[in-house]
Amino acid sequence: MNGLSPLRLHGAPGLAFAAAASLAELAPIAQLLDNGKGLIPIVATGLAYQVGGALARWAPGGCWTWRIAAAGGGVALLTLPSGHLAWLLAVVALAWSLQAARRRHAHAYPSCVPSTARKRTARVVGFVLAPLLPFWASILVLILAIAAAVHLCPRAEPFAAPTFLGHPIELVMILHQMHYFTYCYALLLILSAVAGGPKLVGIWLGLAGSHTYQPNDSGMGHPCPMPSSAAICSLR
Repeated sequence: MNGLSPLRLHGAPGLAFAAAASLAELAPIAQLLDNGKGLIPIVATGLAYQVGGALARWAPGGCWTWRIAAAGGGVALLTLPSGHLAWLLAVVALAWSLQAARRRHAHAYPSCVPSTARKRTARVVGFVLAPLLPFWASILVLILAIAAAVHLCPRAEPFAAPTFLGHPIELVMILHQMHYFTYCYALLLILSAVAGGPKLVGIWLGLAGSHTYQPNDSGMGHPCPMPSSAAICSLR
């Protein structure tokens, strides 16, 4: 605890990173919905975020690579046609850099990680804000969050990335999570069409998430519609 600021002691960085993760997950999809894109680009963009989260666990990288990925990904998302392959790779890059830096910070300061309930509340807040903010503002917030995470992380604090044990269940769980999230991201298109348009998608997800997170705390059921899965994504 020595030398830690009051903000860090109260988990403020962890809460900010959790909200930023929701922006990284939902803001690109909201942009696609605003542009009238269909099911395939939306599902592909959601899975691109999940791939970035998985890479953060297995190929964590370092400070300079996070900076390059964040800056390059942000510029690409704001300048390239939405939904194209390069745009999807930019989603991967931004998600990877945010989640890798977030994991490094949590590993370096485990006593400062906010509680699960507070972290989930921050995730819901991020979901609600993602469609309401201009896309450029969401990207700017993400780049600033990554820059803050890089600044707060110790420069020499390596940690071991998870490895596969070779059990078939590992592949089964990854495929299960990808299948599950495909339905979740498809739901966004339906909500956008029947529940007030793209700007309200985050509000519906926030309300649904705040409710369905509760059973998960007692070990029952799936988490909210758009969490970061422990199997293929970042820590929640």
